Amino acid sequence: MRKDNLQAVFNILSQLILNGTNFVLIMIFTRFLSTSDYGIVSIFQAYALFFAIIVGLNVQGSIGTAFVHIGEKERNDYLSSIMLLAVIFFGIIIVISIIFIQPFAKFSELSPTLIILMLCYSFGSFSFNFANIKYVYLRKSQFSCLMAFIISFSMIILSWIGVNNQDRIGIQPYVLRILSISIPYLVCACYVLVTIFYKGNPFVGLKKYWKFCLPICLPLVFHGVSQIILGQTDKIMIQKLLDDNGLVGIYSFIVTFVHILNSIYTALNNTWVPIYYDYTKNKKFNLIEKRSGRYCNLFLCLCIGFLFVSPEFIKIFADSNYWGGMNLIPLIVLAVFFTFLYSFAVNYELYYKRTKWIAVGTSASALSNIVLNAILIPKFELIGAAVATLLSYLLLFIFHQLCAFTMKTDTIYPYKFSFFIKRIGVILIASAIFYFTKDAVIARWLIAVIVGVYLLLTIKKNRVIF
Repeated sequence: MRKDNLQAVFNILSQLILNGTNFVLIMIFTRFLSTSDYGIVSIFQAYALFFAIIVGLNVQGSIGTAFVHIGEKERNDYLSSIMLLAVIFFGIIIVISIIFIQPFAKFSELSPTLIILMLCYSFGSFSFNFANIKYVYLRKSQFSCLMAFIISFSMIILSWIGVNNQDRIGIQPYVLRILSISIPYLVCACYVLVTIFYKGNPFVGLKKYWKFCLPICLPLVFHGVSQIILGQTDKIMIQKLLDDNGLVGIYSFIVTFVHILNSIYTALNNTWVPIYYDYTKNKKFNLIEKRSGRYCNLFLCLCIGFLFVSPEFIKIFADSNYWGGMNLIPLIVLAVFFTFLYSFAVNYELYYKRTKWIAVGTSASALSNIVLNAILIPKFELIGAAVATLLSYLLLFIFHQLCAFTMKTDTIYPYKFSFFIKRIGVILIASAIFYFTKDAVIARWLIAVIVGVYLLLTIKKNRVIF
């Protein structure tokens, strides 16, 4: 239990360091960049997130399953082998991009130089995620935390240099922002490649390992791409349908701000999945049920607390030009909460290597998001984009629940709809209260304090995070 707590702390710290740095830089750049410039940076990051899934074939998605089914002595060779696969595919993507650079530049409204930089940044992001997942399943998340700290510190230094020497350098502010986030990840990619290939031989068992990896990771590529489309299409469609980079900037800031919850979810899930896999493998279903309830309550409390204190932090982090997006917060928080809820079914599907359903569900949800955005954005603008995202994640949650129930495995899916309904009701009520108390600072913070005290007392009583 103590080791689980420690791993959870390191996983959360890794995410908080990276996203905390992002918020520090947002404080700088929302005052240094116009909303239009910030919109361009957001579009760059949206495409980068999309290609981070593709350039590495999402091979890191197979690591958790591989560590269940492949012997400990083979792990370094497996990691080296699938990393070679990722590098080869990245080279193919670069060649294709150079051939079609002009049409891509015209569509994305990014310069050819920024497109190549974006692809390299994407591979750096993939490399960090690869190393992070490796350390998660080795129960060595302290190394991920160290990597996150180095990347974040580098971003801050580069941003500071750029801001203070912008006139001398003669580079546009949004380009400085892009360089400050890209360079550290490029260095990270070099480090990860060296360490992975040093510890393992990529050619030992290459055919065996690629045969194991590809059926898992290829559906996860579609899942990952669809997930990025689901999370980023709203920004691109606001740009295309409303033709206003300023609105893109406002919407992107709110999504980025709320994204800290998604980062905490990622950190908690990284801690939870190895525990869940271990309990499932050893048929400890009572412990799964008990700890899953604590896990769900933990994230519910974090979402509610975040919701009620967020307006004041937005006023700290951003210029008043961005404050108009505050009404989006409950909708985006709800979308993150449904992302968290559908992970229970996805973890079950991943354990049994049924990744095709993960790909189908996320692809369908991404398509529904595009359709809903096309309908709602012209009528309701930013609120329409947020509602479209929320509805898409709700549908995704329902889809995965139904898939998990119908899967034929040697265990029964432990999470009925009743496990989630009460918690969904609580966060819906909290979201409604937010709109009534948006201008009542004391009332909102009092609710947040009550939720925080309840959470701390629960953790103290159980002596474990979840």
